[in-house]
Amino acid sequence: MPTEPFAEWVISGRFPAGRTAWQEAGARPVEDIIPYEQRKLWLLNASASLLAYARTIRGHATIDEAIAYPQCRSWVEALWDEACRHLTLPADNDC
Repeated sequence: MPTEPFAEWVISGRFPAGRTAWQEAGARPVEDIIPYEQRKLWLLNASASLLAYARTIRGHATIDEAIAYPQCRSWVEALWDEACRHLTLPADNDC
């Protein structure tokens, strides 16, 4: 099954015995994980749900067929535009 490449690991929390140097493998240690969680839920999960519903309504067999259809893609982009207005990520992580 084809998927998009994974691009980001975000880690937060207290590590009483010390934290492994996950940043050396590309992870991003952060103090507050909530903005990253919101971005994932509001952009990735919400758009996947939208496409899952839209694909059945529009008659597409798969989500990748749905996102290739201009109308479905415009719905995802509108969702992202609206969600991005409400995300609170640090300035270097804007939508």
